[in-house]
Amino acid sequence: MIITNSRQKPMQSAEFEEKQFSIRLNPKLFEALGSLYTDPILALCREYMTNADEAHQLAGHNRPIEVTLPTKLAPEFVIRDHGPGLPKEKLFELFTTYGASGDEKETSNDYEGGFGLGGKCWRAYADSIIVESRHNGSKSTYSFFLDETNMGKAALLATESCRDTGITIKIPVKKDDIDTFTRRAANIAYMFPVRPRFTNLTDSQLEEHVDDEYKLSTRKPIHKEGRYVFFGDSQKSFVRMGRLLYPISVEHLLSNFNVLLKNLIESGIMLELNVRSEEHTSELQSRQYLVCRLLLEK
Repeated sequence: MIITNSRQKPMQSAEFEEKQFSIRLNPKLFEALGSLYTDPILALCREYMTNADEAHQLAGHNRPIEVTLPTKLAPEFVIRDHGPGLPKEKLFELFTTYGASGDEKETSNDYEGGFGLGGKCWRAYADSIIVESRHNGSKSTYSFFLDETNMGKAALLATESCRDTGITIKIPVKKDDIDTFTRRAANIAYMFPVRPRFTNLTDSQLEEHVDDEYKLSTRKPIHKEGRYVFFGDSQKSFVRMGRLLYPISVEHLLSNFNVLLKNLIESGIMLELNVRSEEHTSELQSRQYLVCRLLLEK
């Protein structure tokens, strides 16, 4: 998604001594960036499943992505796509550099994200992940891990020849979190136009793990208008951005939000934000910032 700066540049009537803002990289900053998510498991499922689905979009096909849920015998969450894959330099940049989100996301509104945070969300849950990139006839395996500085490092583990393309991400899962990963991944998958293929979960089993609030087709709206749907059933409220639904509640609102808005959220509503509208990019940026700041990570 194209991120624009909608703020006006201040006018200066004279020359003053100035200092450019900057960022000092240190363990405290990396720890803060890694703890942005109050629901790290939801963040992992959302970010990496969405990135995999968009890799198929970039490759020009609509094959389902492949998801392997963790089990007690194999406590690992695995997401595989059949997109174009990434060369070493680009993969290192996307998984180690905050602010880097890929050329397609920074130059097109056909893709979600663009702030360069999601690819690093593994830090909020795991100490390390394994990433395999199949690109240009070569399969390269990388480890991304927290080192003694807690800032993180990346290492190329192995390279071998291959015929297919794509990215595979493997995340170790704590055994107490296995059921949570299943529910979170099921909810995310339920939103996708092309349903992901689960290697160890049937379609009927997937349906059983999806929270009822996400099954919007079974909720009867009382009123529809533009990008606003009012259910009035006192179930969960959502903001929809692209393919994804983000749950919201009154706990996410600032204290100065009016009572009417709080009552609407408690009653059950859905707000549509069109990430592919190039006509309202600055409006979209301000809305997305509001969503990111108040809504997404609760």
